[in-house]
Amino acid sequence: MVEGEFSTEFDVLYNNITSNQAPGLNEYEKSVLLTKAQSQILIEYFNNRIDNVGGGYDGSQKRQYDFSSIIKTVDLESVTEPTTIKRLNSKSKLFYFPGDYFLSVNEVLYAGDKPYTILPISYSEYQLLMLKPYRYPVKNAAWRLITNNDTTPVAEIIGRFKTDSLVYTIRYIPKLNPIILDDLEPYGMTIEGKTAPSTSKLPSEMHRDILDRAVLLAKVAWQNGIGVQQAGQQ
Repeated sequence: MVEGEFSTEFDVLYNNITSNQAPGLNEYEKSVLLTKAQSQILIEYFNNRIDNVGGGYDGSQKRQYDFSSIIKTVDLESVTEPTTIKRLNSKSKLFYFPGDYFLSVNEVLYAGDKPYTILPISYSEYQLLMLKPYRYPVKNAAWRLITNNDTTPVAEIIGRFKTDSLVYTIRYIPKLNPIILDDLEPYGMTIEGKTAPSTSKLPSEMHRDILDRAVLLAKVAWQNGIGVQQAGQQ
């Protein structure tokens, strides 16, 4: 959908779902909700624990094909030593993540010609793992934590590597541009720092899902008596 189609159909669905009782929304407010809906749906599609079909990105070949246009593949740059980045593990390896990183599809690290499966873990999981007698990942696997260097995400990789010749490759979904229905400068507002009109870069068959979710968010905000900006931040 182009910006005008998103706006017109949003109004139709919103008026229907609220029985024309809710106050109308301006282009900025609709843009906030559409952008929020886009992010929510993208996260759900790539998380097989909450995806409606239970398959996440690998749920079907069609889904893989649909998202192929936005997936990026890069070899990450290693952090050179010495570095001021604080490590949790003194033997870990550090790599800069892309600045536009949003979600991982696949991550693998090669130590020489040997592949290691990357296992993303949380800081609380790491603390629990450190209480165990064996404090390293299983064979052919490595743990990954995310830290940062100012505003740049940094991956801290913990594993038992027999070489320092490491290549860390990731396939990932980048941060998407917000959905902005009209020039926001007259409103004196921005969305993710942007003001120019833009539509969703997700596959066109997902635009209806984004629209339906945004209208639902608007209805919930109206029923709960909260502002659209607050609803977009929740």
